[in-house]
Amino acid sequence: MVCSSIGRVRAPAALVLLCFAACGGSEPPARAPRVVLAVDLQRQAAGPPDGGLDQGHGADGAFGSATGSSFRFTGRVKPGGARVRVTDPRSRVRTRIGRLGPGRFVVRLEGLTAGVNRLRLSASREGYAPRTLDLRIVRG
Repeated sequence: MVCSSIGRVRAPAALVLLCFAACGGSEPPARAPRVVLAVDLQRQAAGPPDGGLDQGHGADGAFGSATGSSFRFTGRVKPGGARVRVTDPRSRVRTRIGRLGPGRFVVRLEGLTAGVNRLRLSASREGYAPRTLDLRIVRG
């Protein structure tokens, strides 16, 4: 009698396992492609790998220098229709972003203060993983 009840438990368990295997439950979800973002500024040198990033600590940064309160730079984004934004945690720097053509943009910064101005450039598009880049613009 004990053997017959074990057989009854095994059959439903095997059926459940078969369903999971057939549904592909063990495969990882597909990853969304990442937006590509590049700027025509000097790039920071990357440090040793950090936090699982192959490019190393500090590789997601760029810098420039300005002699006055305004600064301009260009960049590229792929896909071309990705939304490009500049954020300033202190809300002092005014930004204007214009399109130069498919995948090309220009950023105009106004109101830079003396010293280092820290900004974040980001690009996003539905269906793609967003990309960010830390900017440091030094006004001398």
